Amino acid sequence: MVGEGEVHAALDAGATLVDTADSYHCHADGAGHDELLITRALAHCGGDTSPVLVAAQGGRGRPDDGS
Repeated sequence: MVGEGEVHAALDAGATLVDTADSYHCHADGAGHDELLITRALAHCGGDTSPVLVAAQGGRGRPDDGS
């Protein structure tokens, strides 16, 4: 599982695009997990995040069983 450290490492390496979607999660109750992680990582980055584009697809959803 990716955490804030991996997001920081990607930004430090020059990444400027973060792609996420509400359906990218492991468990049925995990919707929104990645978006919250990215939000925390950017807030705690300590650097200029203005060049970073976060692309978030919404409305795709997943069945309640997480499949």
